[in-house]
Amino acid sequence: MVIFPNMVNKSLSLGSNNYILINSLSKKGGAEKQCCFVFKKLEVKKIFLINDLNDYKDLKVFSTVLVKGRYNRFFKLVFSVIKLSKKISKTDTVISFMELSNFINIITKIIYTKHRCIISVRISPDYYKSLWFGNLIIILMKLLYPFSDRIITNSKDNMDSLKKIIHTSDSKFEVINNAIDLQAVKNVKITNYLPKKYLISMGRLVDQKNIFFQISLVKYLKKLGQNYKLLILGDGPLKGKIKLSINSIGLEYSSKLDKSDCDIIMLGHKDEPMSYFGNRCIFLSTSFNEGMPNSMLEAMARAVPIISSNCPTGPKELLAENELFEDDKKYYKNGVLLPIPSINKLDLSNWSGVVIELMDNSNLYNHFSKRSVLKAEQFSSKIISSAWKESLI
Repeated sequence: MVIFPNMVNKSLSLGSNNYILINSLSKKGGAEKQCCFVFKKLEVKKIFLINDLNDYKDLKVFSTVLVKGRYNRFFKLVFSVIKLSKKISKTDTVISFMELSNFINIITKIIYTKHRCIISVRISPDYYKSLWFGNLIIILMKLLYPFSDRIITNSKDNMDSLKKIIHTSDSKFEVINNAIDLQAVKNVKITNYLPKKYLISMGRLVDQKNIFFQISLVKYLKKLGQNYKLLILGDGPLKGKIKLSINSIGLEYSSKLDKSDCDIIMLGHKDEPMSYFGNRCIFLSTSFNEGMPNSMLEAMARAVPIISSNCPTGPKELLAENELFEDDKKYYKNGVLLPIPSINKLDLSNWSGVVIELMDNSNLYNHFSKRSVLKAEQFSSKIISSAWKESLI
């Protein structure tokens, strides 16, 4: 784990009121989960939402929607800046999560309030290179982020990527990793009907997660006589295309665990995903980009071995701490790290070989199961809450 509270500019004093600004509070998002953690652990007066979506019932009384109604991003940004400026003062602190909220936080500071502005960046800027409007976001990051008082990232690699495009003092940057409630993880009851051996993937069904490779991997494994089921936890815009892809390559899917004759089980979003980490399973991450993946941390806390792509950012810090990544190397200190895969025979062969070896070799499986738990302990809520409190001194 990487936390650098010593890099903080201690001359920044705590405001009279602390607020959080975030796009929405959907339970499907990792940033939203960490936002709620910060709210509960720090002295935060209110959460400002840009969109009228709050799945956390216990936080509804503490949240205020800045702009109600459907507007495009530009008008939502403008209206939110105006509304936020009327609700905070110069002596206040606003902690924002994700780019749109970060932009609103900074612009409000520059034009109106001059408040203390702390922004939290949750994903590598490389992610935006794949989006049609991504270049505009990167330009705004370059222009606006230097005006913030603090830039908090959830991984060191994420911070290093930001430093390449944000020209500002190094003292503004700080790494505070995502938090896990380890006690809650240990208390989770395992769901019935789990397969004896299976792969599990978790996250929003979007291009970023590279789910289509996972489907092809299941097909390739089946050709090799290895009938491992794949459990997919999550919803998203690609759900329909994924189902079509599964059928098109001759596999079968189901939305129910007790369906024994299917290859892939699509369970949708689950509020307690850790109840699906049991028996002998391997967590599979094939992403093109990440920040610091909550799903991977949760799997590790449940003693699940990890096979991940070496995408920016997060997986390498978790699995290969202080080790150099090599294309022809597979096993690292805390798990398996491979190049980002494409649907071709070479990648399918490499990934399937590691899956089979890890699943069938009990000593290897148990070794990485123990390493997962040891690494997850570094992300306990106690450690991370202390880092946030130290950051706000």
